[in-house]
Amino acid sequence: MPFIHNFSWMMVAEVLSRASRIVTLFVLAANFTNSEYGLAMLALVIHELFRVFARLGSGTKIIQCDNNELLDTLQNAATLQWFVVLAIAFSQIILADWIAQYYQQPLLADLLKYMAIAHIFYPIVTVRIFEQQRQNKLRFYGIASGCCIAFENLFIAMYVYFESSIFAIAYAKIAAAILWVSLFYRLPSELITYRCQWVILKQNISFSSKTFVSELSRTLRFQADSLFAARLLSPELFGLYSFAKSAGLGIAQSISIAYITSLYPFLCQQFRTNSQVRANTFKRHAWPFSLCVCALFIMQALAAQFYVEWLFDTRWKEATNLVSLLCIAAIPTLLIDHKGLIHRAQDNPLFETKIIVTCTTSLIAGILYMQPTTTFATGITVVICSTLWCLFLLISPKKRYYPASLRAQAI
Repeated sequence: MPFIHNFSWMMVAEVLSRASRIVTLFVLAANFTNSEYGLAMLALVIHELFRVFARLGSGTKIIQCDNNELLDTLQNAATLQWFVVLAIAFSQIILADWIAQYYQQPLLADLLKYMAIAHIFYPIVTVRIFEQQRQNKLRFYGIASGCCIAFENLFIAMYVYFESSIFAIAYAKIAAAILWVSLFYRLPSELITYRCQWVILKQNISFSSKTFVSELSRTLRFQADSLFAARLLSPELFGLYSFAKSAGLGIAQSISIAYITSLYPFLCQQFRTNSQVRANTFKRHAWPFSLCVCALFIMQALAAQFYVEWLFDTRWKEATNLVSLLCIAAIPTLLIDHKGLIHRAQDNPLFETKIIVTCTTSLIAGILYMQPTTTFATGITVVICSTLWCLFLLISPKKRYYPASLRAQAI
């Protein structure tokens, strides 16, 4: 089954990235103080929040659209991608000083300004990557993306090992972006020229804006605890929380990304090329795959009781229970993402957006209401809020029924 093959290749990518991530985590934990580690993670979180705005470039529409719409979608999506990414890079540079002032971290401004340069490289190959995903060809994407992430992580580890500088994370982002373009530029593409057709752009923006709100909310859902913890906790405690999140939820999240990246193009292909009956059959059968992935998160939560103490310095030992706790939070997150992607593949991104936005809003509201001042209280808040999201698994959009006369007119 193509889905299983794609998931296998994406897991290869995640194994490469996570193995290198553990090496980087080990080096940073040994060479950075708690506050320095927290600052590095905060910079990465904010940079990823800016990067999610690139989803406005219609990548999901390229994967989902019909074959007869593909060429127009490619040409206009490529144009839109450049406009969006240049705006993102400019905004990150302009807002960097204000963000640093808000978090009372002067070095944060320079980090964000350097990292903004990395955004500019990605549109060179973005369309090529989405074309491969549309065709369910994720073998090269899985290997190449895994290599890029591993390169970025190991670049940070080596730089910090020889020179303990927090700017290693900014330099690594730029170097990894250059490698990304070098690897993916070889992919074939039907894109010959760039076009700017308002009718097509309007359709792309309409679809992408709905999925973008969902993707932005999904990113905020994963990062909201860090954004608020950076203000509510002391720099030392925030560093400890960031370490626990990297060692626990960060690893679980990488498995989720591999699964979701494999699932969405395959769902789109099923709904685009097969009968509704066969598509709905796969939709039902896909849930056991998600439950198996959730079982991996439970196993990781148990293993965290051992690997944190074995691999890291004793000063991180107090984060052990927090690591296990945050692994559990990945379970409802994956289940909700699965449900949302089914509706996106059926060309109903608005329903997915409503679910993800509600989940993110509830998490932010929960953190603001609880105002946790310890690392474990922050973790408990995240787990409680994410568990409540499972109620959305019972909700389905209402089907619209039209009178026979209207159906006859449509025919």
